[in-house]
Amino acid sequence: MSYFPSNKTIIFTQIVIMVYLTIDFQINGKRDFFQLNYDWNSIRELNNIADIKIDSVSYNFLNIELDSTKIDTSLNTNNSYCINDKYYFRSALIRKAQKKINFHGVYWINDIPTNTNELVNLSIIDLPINQNGERTVCMIGDSQLNWLEGKHTRKDIANKIRDIKFVGHYKDVFGYPHQAFTLNNSNKIVNNLKELPYSQTYVLFIGAHESVNFNTEYNIEKIVSFLLNKNSHLILIIPPNFEGKDTKNIHKIIKSCYLQYRQMPNVKIIDLSKIIDNPDLFLMKDRIHLNLSGHNILTKYLIDALN
Repeated sequence: MSYFPSNKTIIFTQIVIMVYLTIDFQINGKRDFFQLNYDWNSIRELNNIADIKIDSVSYNFLNIELDSTKIDTSLNTNNSYCINDKYYFRSALIRKAQKKINFHGVYWINDIPTNTNELVNLSIIDLPINQNGERTVCMIGDSQLNWLEGKHTRKDIANKIRDIKFVGHYKDVFGYPHQAFTLNNSNKIVNNLKELPYSQTYVLFIGAHESVNFNTEYNIEKIVSFLLNKNSHLILIIPPNFEGKDTKNIHKIIKSCYLQYRQMPNVKIIDLSKIIDNPDLFLMKDRIHLNLSGHNILTKYLIDALN
């Protein structure tokens, strides 16, 4: 009597395993291999800089040298880049100096170059990120939404919610569109309201760069009124409790303004001042910006609100 399974059982088991692995890859492959989220069939070269030298490179930094003092204006964080048609990357910050270009906060889409002793070509490319959702989301704000840990917000949301599509005139280090930049504040948003793209849902997170000299209350009322007149949904994020006399006053104004809209059916409020009760655990040393743990909490609440 044989104790080994029959050939039919072995074949059936192998088929089940292959089906399971195929389904698992379809579900989790784009999360575990993020490069699959880009539309490689639509890649487009915008410009090319020949004969450059890699001066130094790391997992999040690239410094290159070039002979020409003229630096192409298409070198910006909205575009992607490629070295020798092999090493693809994006950057959160680009500093241009005479005959040097420094890429900071680099995200290497595939591999990192290791040879720094030869001349290479740098291609400036448009590499779209795949967004198949129909519900549009526009994130408006400041450095909380695009700096350091904030750059992961849209990527983490997209991993959990597949039927949304981020919109905006800027792109984060992964290529997701948004409407936030580092020194943004209510004054700048009010002055550029007409430039905001239409979206079914808007997320508003400001406060890090507000000033006591701003008429923040007036600005918020104007921003919220403008967005609600589009018949859109609105998610208002109350910042965590700020420390310092001026920042505490700013926080009080923002919170008071937002709470006026809490009864409106198309407005949701995420009150980080209640959720984040320990600044040592959830805030950076400046006691204003969220750290990784703080952003993980914010992302969780945003996912719940968007669902």
